[in-house]
Amino acid sequence: MEEAADILGEHFGGDSETLSLLKALDPSLRNQGVILALCAGWPESAELAGVFEAFTKRDRHLALNYPTMFALKYTCTPTGDLTKALGGDLRRGTKFVLPNLVKPLRRRIVRDRSAQATFEDVIKDSASPTAKATTARLLAIATGLNEQLRAWSELEVRPDELPWTREPVSERHAVPRRSQMHSGDGMKSLRVCLFTTSESASGHAFQACSIDHSDISPL
Repeated sequence: MEEAADILGEHFGGDSETLSLLKALDPSLRNQGVILALCAGWPESAELAGVFEAFTKRDRHLALNYPTMFALKYTCTPTGDLTKALGGDLRRGTKFVLPNLVKPLRRRIVRDRSAQATFEDVIKDSASPTAKATTARLLAIATGLNEQLRAWSELEVRPDELPWTREPVSERHAVPRRSQMHSGDGMKSLRVCLFTTSESASGHAFQACSIDHSDISPL
C-alpha cells in the first residue's frame, strides 16, 4: 500500500484529475491508502488538511496504522511544531515504530525549505548533543552530506567529546555514515552513526560510534 501510494504521488502528484479520482474512491477520505497518496502527491491540498484536522481532534472514525499516522503527521504539522513533535515521538517510540517516521520526515525536509531551516537551527542552537546528532542524521538522509553539514560536524566534535576513543589522535572528524544516507538500509533505522577518523603514522584508523534511538533525549 505504501509503495503504491508513493508511486502514485511521484508520477501524478499535483494533478487535479487524479485527485478527483482519489476523492471518488473514498469520499470520506478515511481510507489509509488514499491518505498515504495525498501525503505523497498532494501535501498542501485542502483535502489532506481536512484529514489532518480530524486527526488532531482525535476523530474516532479515523483509525490509522503507524506508517499512515506518521505520514499524515509529518506532512501536515506546522513547521514551528516539527521539532517538538519529533522529540515526543522519539521519547515514546520503540525500534519497531520509529523507522516509520523517517520517510515522511525526509520528504518534508526535501520539499519544505522552512522545515529544513528549522532542523538546521536545531544543530546550531540545541543544548542536547543527542538532539543535534539525530537532527544532523535526518538532514543527511534528506539532503546528503553538503558542505554546510560537513563543516558543522567537523567543528562540533572535539577530542574531549569522544569518550569512546581509546588512543590519542591528532585530527578527528565526525560525519554521518555515507552508506546509510540514502533509501533502503539507511531508512530502516533512526540509529545515529558517526565515524571518527584519526590520522597517525600508520595511516587512517576508523572507529564507529552508534547512538540508538533509545538513548536519544527529547529535542
